[in-house]
Amino acid sequence: MEEIVQELQKISEILLQNQTPAWLTYLSSLGPLILTGISVFIACRQHKQNQNLQKQIANRDSSNLLRQNVLEVYNAYFNGLRVVDQAVGNVADVFASPQSLQQWVYEFQRAYEMLACSYNQAKLMLDDDQLLQALKTSFYKFNDLYGCVNSYYHSGLPISAMNNAWAVVSPKYMINAGDYVTLSQNLPAMEEFWKLCENRHTQDIRKFMEAFKSSMEDETFDKHFKKYIQMNQL
Repeated sequence: MEEIVQELQKISEILLQNQTPAWLTYLSSLGPLILTGISVFIACRQHKQNQNLQKQIANRDSSNLLRQNVLEVYNAYFNGLRVVDQAVGNVADVFASPQSLQQWVYEFQRAYEMLACSYNQAKLMLDDDQLLQALKTSFYKFNDLYGCVNSYYHSGLPISAMNNAWAVVSPKYMINAGDYVTLSQNLPAMEEFWKLCENRHTQDIRKFMEAFKSSMEDETFDKHFKKYIQMNQL
């Protein structure tokens, strides 16, 4: 007990003499270092959190961009299917009128350009053998159809077939040649006109249309896209 009292007296005398104990001096010198260490620790932790956040944002943006690009490819293919569906039911009907033929071929040409661009984009963008194989199969079917349509359309044979059909139907049903309004109101005349406009070229075109449709109607075609379209947000 006496030793404690003596030590307290010593500390009191030192304080009265305005002298700082050595241990207190050491502790004071360590204070700035401790504060600096704490600041560095906080800064490093915040930097790591910011890096993780930036990585999450980058991954999310990348996923959204991939999803958008894949969706554009999907839409391009089904736009091609939509255009084919307009004519596959009755190819002769499409090729029986200059106006309907011109309009359909215009849409068909645009659909082909979109589909070709999307297929090439997919080859550069995706590393998915199954999806790329499905896209390749459908594109090649559409490409075969495009070649057949393009060849027949620019051959002049459709107009020749129409003129020959009018030469038969016009006098038989008393309809002026080129009067498609009156023709459409006479079902027997219209059906005979369509039949006269049909030939081996239109039959080949129909076969290529059906082949393309079959490649798109395969259930696995949509399944290949779902993992991209339904990609979870990060």
